[in-house]
Amino acid sequence: MNVYIYFHICCINNWANIVTFLYDKIKSSGLYDVVTEIRCGVITAETVSHDLFADKKTRIVFFSTDNTHMEAYTINALFDEANVSDDAVFQVLYLHTKGVRHNGTNKNVTDWTTYMAHFVMDHHELCRQSLDQYDAVGVNLQSVPNLHYSGNFWWSTSKHIRKLRPCNTVVYHAPEFWIGSGEGSYLTVWQSNNNLYEEGYTAEEYEGLPVSPKSIVVKRN
Repeated sequence: MNVYIYFHICCINNWANIVTFLYDKIKSSGLYDVVTEIRCGVITAETVSHDLFADKKTRIVFFSTDNTHMEAYTINALFDEANVSDDAVFQVLYLHTKGVRHNGTNKNVTDWTTYMAHFVMDHHELCRQSLDQYDAVGVNLQSVPNLHYSGNFWWSTSKHIRKLRPCNTVVYHAPEFWIGSGEGSYLTVWQSNNNLYEEGYTAEEYEGLPVSPKSIVVKRN
C-alpha cells in the first residue's frame, strides 16, 4: 500500500525553520523510508528554496501566491487524489506549518508542534497499524465544538477520505474539523489535557512514557 505525506506549507515568517524541523523528523523517525511521496501544497509570493523541495520524493500538488489560501487547498488536493478511483488505496499523514503566523514568538505553539510530530512520526508504525481498525489517528482528539485533532496533524486512509466532502475554503477552522467530519472510528494515541496555546507542554511530559490510545466512534445519520 502506498503511504503519502500531504504537507501544507505557508512560506511566511519562520516557515523554513518549521519545515526543516518536520522534514528532519520525517527522516530521523524512519518514516522517510516508508513514504512513497511527500506531496506539498505551497503558498508563497516569493521565490523560495528548501532541501525538501529538491527531494526526489517530493511533489508540489498545489501552488498559490495568495497567502490567504488556507490549508483547505492542500486538503482538497488530498481529497481529489482519494477520489480518483476506488482502487486508489493509500495511507496518508497530514502536516502543516503549524505556528508560522506566530513567527517563533510563542514557545507553547512550538512545543505543541514538537509534541504532535513526536507521536505521528516517531510512533508512525503504531499509527499506521492502527489504521487497520480506525479511520483516523492522531493526538488530542477533541469533540467540542466539532470532532477534531487539536493542532491538525493526523493519519488517515483514502477509504475514509472518500466518505467526506471537500474542505470548505472560506471558514477558518474548516481544515481542522475536516478529518473528523464523517462517520467513523477515531483514535488518539495521547491526550495532553491542557490548553496548548496557553500552557507549555514539553517533551518531559510524554517522551519515554507508554502510549495509551483511546478511541471515539462517531455514527451519523
